[in-house]
Order: sequence, then C-alpha cells, then structure tokens
Amino acid sequence: MKDDRRVKLGVMDSLLKMMEEEKLFLDRDISAERMAAKCSCTTNEFRRIVLEETGFTPEKIIETYREQHTGYSK
Repeated sequence: MKDDRRVKLGVMDSLLKMMEEEKLFLDRDISAERMAAKCSCTTNEFRRIVLEETGFTPEKIIETYREQHTGYSK
C-alpha cells in the first residue's frame, strides 16, 4: 500500500512539474502516452492515477491549462 501511494505521489508531482514548469500543455503533440513515459509508468497506470487523484482525465487537465494560458474557454 505504501509503495502504491508513493507511486501516486510521484506521478502527481511529475504531472505538476510537466504542467507548471515545463509547460508541456503548449506542445500540440503532448499526449497521455508521452506524459506517462516521462513518469516511467504505463499509459493505463498514468490515466488511472491522474483520474483517481484529480477526478479529471489527462486530456482534460491539458485542455484546462491551455484555456488558462490563453484565457480562452470552449
């Protein structure tokens, strides 16, 4: 259980770094697959952790960051 929590925290820390520091949301080709690879986990594991921890899909998080960055909302 501890290891699972550690993995989740690692993925969430990486996600925050990718969005806030690296600004990967600006890359039009960014995908959950590429983000998962940067976290050293499978795409399914990445998607599950992000959804469990945030309630959003990786794609929704990327979209939200893009909207906040441009001030545009669909």
